[in-house]
Amino acid sequence: PQRAPASPFAGTLDLSRQGPIAMAPPPRGGVPRQPRPPGSLNLSMGNVPQQRRRSAQADSNGNIGSVEGAQPTGSWRGAFLDWVRARSFYPQQAAMNGEDGNSQVRLVIDRSGRVRSVELVGRSGSRTLDLALQSIFRDQRVPPFTPDMDGETMTMTFTMRYILIYR
Repeated sequence: PQRAPASPFAGTLDLSRQGPIAMAPPPRGGVPRQPRPPGSLNLSMGNVPQQRRRSAQADSNGNIGSVEGAQPTGSWRGAFLDWVRARSFYPQQAAMNGEDGNSQVRLVIDRSGRVRSVELVGRSGSRTLDLALQSIFRDQRVPPFTPDMDGETMTMTFTMRYILIYR
């Protein structure tokens, strides 16, 4: 029996689900410049941007777009995104075909959490991905509005970013 060659990536870690890595700020006065030989290229990253704090209502991935009617509170937004994460999936056929992209739907949600309508407003370029996003919400109940949310309905856009990671 012939042995398979060892992977050149053996022992690597998949950090794709980890949060951003905090980097130390540059020393005061900046980083001292090192003399370079003539004709050399500076491939340094330059200043590392500092991560801004997001408000409690902000969606970490920017999935929730425009909202009309009842305005979601931070707690409802979090419960809604948890609900979506629990039901999200990447269609196997789309993955096998190498399809990815951003799909966007407009949702009308009532106070009890019932999704009254789902309308595709942004196509990903893949019919399979577009249908998958619509299927997450069609005929479903999302978390009900919190008591501090005024209004009987909410119309919002929601974007799903389907990204294939090749290994």
